Amino acid sequence: MNADIVHAGFDGLRVSVDPPIFPSVREALASAKEQALELKSPIPVQINGMEFLVRHTGNRAFSLHTGEYGAELYLHDPKEGAIPGPSVTVDFRAFHLATQGLEGARLYFLQAMESLEVRFHPDQMRISRVDFAVDILAPWFVPDVDAVILPARTTKREFREKDTSQRFFANTEVTGITCGHVSNRQMVIYDKRAEVLSKKKLGWLTIWNETRARDGLPPIDLEDRNTSRVWRFENRVGSKCLRRRWLIKSFEDLDAMIGDVFEESLTKMRYAEPQTDGNRARWPDHELWALLRSVVENNLSDYRSGVIPSEVRDVNRSEHMRMTDQNILGNLIARAVASDIKADEFWTFVTLHINELRGVSDAHKLTLEERFAKASGRYRFR
Repeated sequence: MNADIVHAGFDGLRVSVDPPIFPSVREALASAKEQALELKSPIPVQINGMEFLVRHTGNRAFSLHTGEYGAELYLHDPKEGAIPGPSVTVDFRAFHLATQGLEGARLYFLQAMESLEVRFHPDQMRISRVDFAVDILAPWFVPDVDAVILPARTTKREFREKDTSQRFFANTEVTGITCGHVSNRQMVIYDKRAEVLSKKKLGWLTIWNETRARDGLPPIDLEDRNTSRVWRFENRVGSKCLRRRWLIKSFEDLDAMIGDVFEESLTKMRYAEPQTDGNRARWPDHELWALLRSVVENNLSDYRSGVIPSEVRDVNRSEHMRMTDQNILGNLIARAVASDIKADEFWTFVTLHINELRGVSDAHKLTLEERFAKASGRYRFR
């Protein structure tokens, strides 16, 4: 197989926190936004030693960015009243993640929150998206949508020349495939060389050629399409996957488990080698997919725990229910014996005894709602 890895790393990260910005910061941003509105151009503003570019857009919020190698920031304007959702969202640029990695993003996020005077507790933080990308130099490859193996009810779409709204096209070949939804899991395969040329993002060529140089290989010449076609295999996980299944909220959670998340994602959504076997689930991984999986596993080996938190939670819940049922049954048997109930009369006794228990509950000094709230505080399974 003629294929070389020219880049592998995190490509997207979105982090949010709940607390609002301080009034002094709000006033500085509002002033900059007014100037930006007059000039119809972003206005630079220094806040506690960090520079932000403030746009004129954003109806009830402030839209900021820190350049191509920084992040996009969206801050709710506290004077606009309460809103559902987070007050501050930071969306990291791909070049920042490619050059600084996850640890660099964490340090940058903390610096930005300190500069913007956003005081938050770890429980007020949420991570709603993480992307990991692998760029493979494989000029011979053309993606086949029929080779994509997905979970049931997962959608997929290919891009061709006629789909000009997506700008993923070249002649009449398939130049991109998107599967799944970004709110949960998404897999995207597309011609990264074409995007680099159309959007003038030649920084990627520098990254690719640095990788080539380290491997003792010649640089990529984008002028020659037949030798320079780089395919990006990008896996994205969104809030449903991160928060519901893996219970990931903080950078510490990412450090502990994001490797497990992507390992599972690459198993659930994969690119296979088509076979005559009618059961597509038995099709083997395509050689490029096997290469990608090994790269992701090696790159994220330090970000794994081998445990799915939601499964631990479900096991704990089941065990608690089993233990509670045993206690209830034991107490009911003891109560039946105290009432001189025989074993063959037990289940009739249980049915009739429910009404007596209702009376005991009604006579309790606390309401049923208050006791439910108290129990919910002791037993948390979410």
